Amino acid sequence: MNKQHFYVYCVSIDNVIVYIGKGTKSRYKHPTSGRSSVLEFNRMYFSNESDKIKTEVFQWFFTDKEAVEAEAKFIELFKPIYNQIDSERKSINVKELERYKTQRIYSTNRITTKPNFKKLCQEYTILQDKMNANCTQQEYDEYRCRRDEILLCSDDLSRYLSVLSYDRLTANGYNKQRLEKEYNNQVIIARKKDEFLSFIAVSVGSSYIVREIVDNMQSYYDNNGIVKKASTSDLNLFFDYKKTTINGIAAIKILGMK
Repeated sequence: MNKQHFYVYCVSIDNVIVYIGKGTKSRYKHPTSGRSSVLEFNRMYFSNESDKIKTEVFQWFFTDKEAVEAEAKFIELFKPIYNQIDSERKSINVKELERYKTQRIYSTNRITTKPNFKKLCQEYTILQDKMNANCTQQEYDEYRCRRDEILLCSDDLSRYLSVLSYDRLTANGYNKQRLEKEYNNQVIIARKKDEFLSFIAVSVGSSYIVREIVDNMQSYYDNNGIVKKASTSDLNLFFDYKKTTINGIAAIKILGMK
C-alpha cells in the first residue's frame, strides 16, 4: 500500500501530454468518465474515442499542499493544451515524464523514505479535529482513511496513540522525546492500575472538583518517581467522564470504567 495519499497525474493523447492534474483516490479517472471538466475529454468519451486517452499517476505526496505545488510546477514546465493557462502551449511527449518519477523538479518538498514525524503528528491532529467536528459521512471516511495511513507511516506514532489521547501530541509540541517520556509514564501507571485508582479514590457516578483530583494524581506521580504534570486527560486511560461544575467550580463526573 502506498503511504502517500495525494498525487500528480498526467493525461496524454497519442503520447502527447495534454493535461496535468493533482488529486486523491480515483480523481485520475475523470478524463474517461464522461463527466470531466475538460470538454474535449467528454467529447472523446461520447464519440467512443476514450481508448486514445491515457492517464498515469507519476508522483505521490503526503500532503495536498505538496501536490498542489508540484502540479503548478509541471503545468508551468509542460504547458499542456487543456490546462487553463495564459502562455504558449507545448507538445511534450509523455516519455519526458519518466525522469520525474524518481527526480523532483523542486527540492523543498522531496519525499524521503523516512517521513517527518512532526508533520505526521500535525496532520493527524488536524484530521482528528475534523472528524470530531461536523462533517459529512464521505468526508469522515476520507479523513479516517488518511489518518490510518499516517499511522502506517510511523510505528512510534501508532505506539504513542495506543496509550495517549491525540491531544497529547499538541500538548507535547509534537516532540518525539517528550511523547516517549509521557508514553512510558502512562505505561507505568497502567501497570500499577489498582494502586493508582486506590490512591486517587474516585468512583463511577460521582463528581469531583478538577483541582482536587489533579492534585491527588500529582501526589501519586511525585511519590512514585513519575516525572509528569498531572492533567484530567490522564483519566482517559481508565475512565469515561464529562465536564460539570460543583457550586460553580470546574468539576468532572465519572461515567464509567474503560
